[in-house]
Amino acid sequence: MKNVVKKYVGTKPDNKNITLYPSNGHINHNQKSSSHRFLEDLIISHVFPRVLLIGLIWTGLLVCCCIIGSINHFKYWYWWILPSTYLIWYIVSMPLFFRGGMSLEWFRNCSVWKYFGSYFPMSLIKTANLDPSRCYIFGYHPHGLLPYGAIGLTTSAINFNQLYPGIKTRLVSLVVQMYLPIHRELNLISGIVSCSWSSIDYMLSGNAGQGVAVVIAIGGTAETLLSYTDSIKLKLLSRKGFIRLSLKNGADLVPVIGFGQNDIYETRPRDPDTFLAKLVGADKFPVMKGRCSLLLPLRKEMNIVVGSPIYVEKNEAYTKAEVDELHLKYIDALKDLYNRFKDKYGKGIELEIS
Repeated sequence: MKNVVKKYVGTKPDNKNITLYPSNGHINHNQKSSSHRFLEDLIISHVFPRVLLIGLIWTGLLVCCCIIGSINHFKYWYWWILPSTYLIWYIVSMPLFFRGGMSLEWFRNCSVWKYFGSYFPMSLIKTANLDPSRCYIFGYHPHGLLPYGAIGLTTSAINFNQLYPGIKTRLVSLVVQMYLPIHRELNLISGIVSCSWSSIDYMLSGNAGQGVAVVIAIGGTAETLLSYTDSIKLKLLSRKGFIRLSLKNGADLVPVIGFGQNDIYETRPRDPDTFLAKLVGADKFPVMKGRCSLLLPLRKEMNIVVGSPIYVEKNEAYTKAEVDELHLKYIDALKDLYNRFKDKYGKGIELEIS
């Protein structure tokens, strides 16, 4: 069997090479001005509510324009200009989500993202250099209720570009997020693309240039239900699609751990005696609580540790045995990375993989 996993030639991941890069400084929350805290709340609240609010408001506005434009046999036909123009853009731009996106660097590097990072606060820990001539798959763990750490990797929130020059990150997300008006445009300019096989394959095959790093929350929505406070439970044993993509395109694998990801919301199993628990199961809808209910996450420190890359040789004719071998290598690398930092950042909690 062909050995597809090789030792990465570059910086050896030892303690001397670990770089801690705080996002905007670890300022004590009590020392922040009220205006600073307000801006942090404003930016962080933009991540979740925009899915429902901004998209729905814009959709309602377009519907109203169509209704007004149809009154009295299209007497006010000019009201159709806005919805018609947007519909054309909507259709034309859809393939972009499957072809590397339309990332605008000025938006990704906008200074407002500093407030996103300092909200928690969030820090980036580098353990090894990355070769900008290679392509990578960043496996982000755990998913959490919302993968804020993965978002930090794709913006200037934690100064990723300064620590990894030449590496262009692209976060993948559910295809359904590509259909909601306005929200889809914000995703598009942020560099967020579809998590489909064809989309990721396009970026890793060189069509999006060199140095592309696709950020994937491997556990997906199934892992969201395991995001209990003070625990790290990963859905990984059956997740091998990213391994196949890595082999097909020769993309190096990089394990990434977001310490504190599961602590930014208070999450616990639902009481089994409640009606909802009896109806769908206590583990299907856990009790989740943040600031202002679920509108804002808790201000808990997050430390994003980026591991050493696992070199993968391109092999389009890979076998099941080679996929399993690389999958085990990745899990071992992930466990090693977690064990190195669990006492410092993970409160000594043991890692559970299923």
